[in-house]
Amino acid sequence: MTNGPSMGTTQEACATPLCRKSIAENVASLKVAWTFHTGDISDGKGSRKRSGFESTPLMVDSTLYVTTPFNRVIALDPETGVQRWAYDPKIALDGDYGDGLVNRGVSTWLDPTRPAGQPCRRRIFEVTQDARLVAIDAATGSPCADFGKTGQVSLREVSGYHAGWYHMTSPPAIIDDLVIVGSAIDDNHRADMARGVVRAYDARTGACDGVGILCPPIVLPMAKRSRFAVAPPTPGPSWPSTPSAIWSSSPPAAQVPITLADSA
Repeated sequence: MTNGPSMGTTQEACATPLCRKSIAENVASLKVAWTFHTGDISDGKGSRKRSGFESTPLMVDSTLYVTTPFNRVIALDPETGVQRWAYDPKIALDGDYGDGLVNRGVSTWLDPTRPAGQPCRRRIFEVTQDARLVAIDAATGSPCADFGKTGQVSLREVSGYHAGWYHMTSPPAIIDDLVIVGSAIDDNHRADMARGVVRAYDARTGACDGVGILCPPIVLPMAKRSRFAVAPPTPGPSWPSTPSAIWSSSPPAAQVPITLADSA
């Protein structure tokens, strides 16, 4: 379980000796307090891929957030396991996802400019297997209407995009007021796959605030890329295929504004 803004007890993803020591000392005394069943299961028969539960729950503001293999986000009372709300992004469950039906969790961000009680002051961010970034009100599970288009941003505008083959399963990283998302592609599928990119989005509006290499520069004027000063190459037929993927959670470094990205 994560007690913080993103996967890992801290933004270093539980890399500290104290974190590891705490887990080792109390694991033997743990007991089951309650059980919650999402009901989102697929055995792989018919048109659906097999599902797998891979979510790391997120604990913040006395609420436990968990995702299901069908990409639903569920908020639970951490003491009783009672469901408070559920959000369904309604992905295509029969999609050709190389990883099957999975989702690894969500991230959260608090808007310090909004007063307490205002909708979407705290937001839950999820990236879906059909390549969308969604922003949800942490209190109610309703989409944040001022983020992107009705609470979501399409992540499909990449060269070589093919539904299902290019997807997301891991929670985004949060740095200040930015939401950082990677991508995944099917392993050993074909040589000319969609390009794996890392992109940053404004946590309030969903506007693209910067892109990694191999993204067309028309996405955002260079004058607005102050935090992501990586000049992409000139687009054109000379671009090589770069089917690498930044699919895992990418924790930001503790003291400096960089993201550590694992490329597969």
